[in-house]
Amino acid sequence: DRDGNLALVVDYKSSESGVTRGAREARGREDLQLPLYALALEARDDVEAIGVEWMAIRSRARRIIADADHGALVVPRREGTKPSLEDHADFRAFLRAALETAEATVKAVRRGDHAKRPDVKVCEKCPWATVCRPEVLP
Repeated sequence: DRDGNLALVVDYKSSESGVTRGAREARGREDLQLPLYALALEARDDVEAIGVEWMAIRSRARRIIADADHGALVVPRREGTKPSLEDHADFRAFLRAALETAEATVKAVRRGDHAKRPDVKVCEKCPWATVCRPEVLP
């Protein structure tokens, strides 16, 4: 959704549990998708991401993490839950933390420094073996 130069990045999920899990994992820096999409949108277009939202297509359940400075624009729709409004600095820190986590992960993978649980049978058929490099063990 976009309002002028402001954008709310939405990820449509097939289930309500996907919505809950997505928001929870974004907060815990386990799911970086929406915060990274928000930053990519800002870098590409002349927009400011004011929030990220997970929405279940069938039940219309929603979870929103947004900048409180623009809270009126992300007021939950009738079927939604109350958005988690962060002050501007905290919302920007949430987005930056996702980028920092992604950058650190990429650097670690490039060094071959990541958790591996190689299994010969699995690794032989895995399409990610060249990225994972199971032969490089810590």
